[in-house]
Amino acid sequence: RGAAEEPQFQAKPGPKRAVEPAAAPATAAAEAAAKEAESAIAKLKSKIGSAKDAVIDGTKSALDKVKGLSGPQKKKAAAAVVGVWGGLAAVGWVANNAGNAPPPKPVKKGFGKK
Repeated sequence: RGAAEEPQFQAKPGPKRAVEPAAAPATAAAEAAAKEAESAIAKLKSKIGSAKDAVIDGTKSALDKVKGLSGPQKKKAAAAVVGVWGGLAAVGWVANNAGNAPPPKPVKKGFGKK
């Protein structure tokens, strides 16, 4: 076979048109979601920063107050803190044990002996 025997087909160039890829809407949606996430992160960082500043300011003011207390006043404050902690522990115990659960079974003395 020679090159003259094979037909040569050439496509005619058509009008050029802008072809957008099928992924363009998905790309735009992803970019919009990324921008929204960045703005949400920025808002969260500002809230965390303001909360951190509030905690630090409160801690500094509490430390300044404690530094100004005398020895007996510090003992009273510590006793009050321990008292509040004990009261809250008691409330938690009652909340855990005040249900309709049956009482625990008594332990037999001399378990394993006849």
